[in-house]
Amino acid sequence: MQVFEKDVSFRGLTAPGYFNFSDSQTADTKKYIAWFDSVTQLIKDQVTRFDSFFRLWSTYDYSTCTISRTPYVAFLLKKYGIQWFIGTDLQAVALICLVSRSYGTSLTLNYQYFFQALINAPFLWINGTPQIVSGYKDPAIFAENLVIYSNAGSLPATPAAMPYVDKSWAAPTGWTKQPSSSTYVSHGYLSAGNIIWMTPRATSAAITYTEIANTSSFPGSPSSGDMAIVNNDSSGDYGSIYYYDGAIWRKTTTPNSYQGLALDLSLDTRAVMAPGSTTELSSLIPPPVSGPSQGYGKYAGLYQSTIYTGSINIVMDLTTAGNTNLGTIIFLLRKLKPSIIALYLNYSVNGGVVNKITILDKGAV
Repeated sequence: MQVFEKDVSFRGLTAPGYFNFSDSQTADTKKYIAWFDSVTQLIKDQVTRFDSFFRLWSTYDYSTCTISRTPYVAFLLKKYGIQWFIGTDLQAVALICLVSRSYGTSLTLNYQYFFQALINAPFLWINGTPQIVSGYKDPAIFAENLVIYSNAGSLPATPAAMPYVDKSWAAPTGWTKQPSSSTYVSHGYLSAGNIIWMTPRATSAAITYTEIANTSSFPGSPSSGDMAIVNNDSSGDYGSIYYYDGAIWRKTTTPNSYQGLALDLSLDTRAVMAPGSTTELSSLIPPPVSGPSQGYGKYAGLYQSTIYTGSINIVMDLTTAGNTNLGTIIFLLRKLKPSIIALYLNYSVNGGVVNKITILDKGAV
């Protein structure tokens, strides 16, 4: 659309007689006129462009348009290479702050700042506080065995049901979790967040241990007190221990994935031992990722007091929203990742199965 019909060329704006516009003009005059014409044409084009835009803007009905992102926020997201982020504008602004800010030389402080941002509003992507382990070691996941012992001289009463506290439940009065010449034992199982204790039996009583593949393979004629180690009970748990109470098989261990990750292995000895010699407190060899051990184990943590920085393991439990934005979390971790050092993200979603991701350097294929 041509808006301006008036001649705004240099010839049209110049009074007659000032310049020689005939064919006999000099080469220099011709160059000057061409130059001035270019300048005036640029002005004309710019004015026409603005006029066309605002004519269209003023006549178009925008009432049906849906604006999903504040334009300037969208511009900044694109500037920092995260235009694919689909969260709210408020989250987008906070994300831009995380990406654009400068970070110091302390990895610990950098990660603390980063994780605290993701734990709190407007993100709310992480449950609890993530943990960081540096060195050539992986965290261990372990299940608890719900069993208590007594030194009573005669059959003690069955303990009352008690609330289960993850890794922090205490034995009932008169019972202990650590046997020492104990005379009676009681096994428990979880029900509605409580530990239900079963009838005690003498530690001297004969019992049968059986290793089976799944819960459809329990022995046909068990005796009260018999135990079975179930390789896979179809709950996502491996190596579970079941106890026959005289009427039904009860699971007396907690699910491995339910426990979460234990990082300070020197303070918690209930982690599964990794393959190695029987004299080692821990092993350099990590357990296999499949099978009864599920990759869990206490290894490479106690054999050597020196902390290496050859790798970093980050452990976190994501919310549902955090799992949706896992790609963004990995993007941010790569921004903080030191070059060369291996970085592993061990994550679960709302306390579920733990997954492990290797986060490569920027530019890695």
